[in-house]
Amino acid sequence: MVAIAHYFKLPLKYIGWNGKQVRDILFLEDVCALVELQMKQMERFRGDIFNLGGGAENSLSLREGTQLLERKLGHGTTITTEDAIRKADLPIYFTDNRKAARMLDWEPSVTIDEGFERILAWIRSNETTLRQRYCG
Repeated sequence: MVAIAHYFKLPLKYIGWNGKQVRDILFLEDVCALVELQMKQMERFRGDIFNLGGGAENSLSLREGTQLLERKLGHGTTITTEDAIRKADLPIYFTDNRKAARMLDWEPSVTIDEGFERILAWIRSNETTLRQRYCG
């Protein structure tokens, strides 16, 4: 949704931490690759649970994501801030992927830059529908 808001110059709001909260990013292609690995070895991993995320290597703050989108799109959008922090929100979160890396020889392969390019390409190819839905 953030990329859509930037693309169409819709207003956004940073809630707490002034947009400096950090999250790891994982793209669909990497999720599908892990699921395929698990399916090929279902008997071996029956009942195992794997944490799944981009990890520290694929993380960025909301402000960094905003800057990345601004560079790629050539424009920004209106962003307001709210100082109040949402209950149970964390300033930094990285997923620990070590179990999946060790047991399945898996790690995220889509970089943040590449993933954002794919998201923006999808938005461009669906621009009319998305404009109707989000811009009225």
